[in-house]
Amino acid sequence: MADEAKTETKTETKTETKTEETPGVVHMKVKADKGTGFYIRAAKNFFETEDKDGNKREPVCVLHISGLGGAINTAVAAASAVEREGLGKIVKAETSYPELTTGSVTRGCARIEITIHHK
Repeated sequence: MADEAKTETKTETKTETKTEETPGVVHMKVKADKGTGFYIRAAKNFFETEDKDGNKREPVCVLHISGLGGAINTAVAAASAVEREGLGKIVKAETSYPELTTGSVTRGCARIEITIHHK
């Protein structure tokens, strides 16, 4: 009975946190803890029409790749790999320096967001 209550709570939480997004638009947040190759493969897979099993799928129309601090190089590498392969075109690269709060300390951190449109 306790398990049923936990399951119901998880289901309710999932439906509350869902946000409606535009179809065909994907936001990929790059982190420094995974390798560059992982994000390059992931970005390319969003634009390809077949998965590794040969199943057909619809490619995304717009991919937003963003990265903070040490992940900026990885974000740029993933975006340039997509363009180099001819899968998409970089239409916008925006940099900013938002303030991030850790505990009671507020510091600035470099950020990049790259927008890629499907060719």
